[in-house]
Amino acid sequence: MVQWSTRGQCSIHNGEDPKEVPICAMTGYSRKGKSHKDVSKMVVSIMNSCNREINYKQMSLIGSNLNYKKGLQCTPVYSSRSYKMINDGRRKIIVPSEVREKYLEKGLPLPMDRLYESEPFETAEESTLYRGLMKI
Repeated sequence: MVQWSTRGQCSIHNGEDPKEVPICAMTGYSRKGKSHKDVSKMVVSIMNSCNREINYKQMSLIGSNLNYKKGLQCTPVYSSRSYKMINDGRRKIIVPSEVREKYLEKGLPLPMDRLYESEPFETAEESTLYRGLMKI
């Protein structure tokens, strides 16, 4: 499961587990016409990239108020959108012991070319402390 700050989460599709439940909630991003497997692959590739954002085109219809004022009929509107996928500190990142030994204990930053698991904080105070430290 991958989570990010724009209220999103996506289960990773590996096709090996028959009990795998496809979960994908990406507020603000329309995945219409895309399979869970395709979205999962896209999320993994973007999370492994440096900028961690999806640039896409969105189509919507002009609102009814504007239709009334300008006398338009169901006019489509196209816009370029950017969907950022960054950690917002609402879940605790689990760093595997081998990564901790290889990087953190030597004072090196965590590698960004992998996905880390996360878990919920046990208390609200722990979450507040963690998010405060992220701002430093």
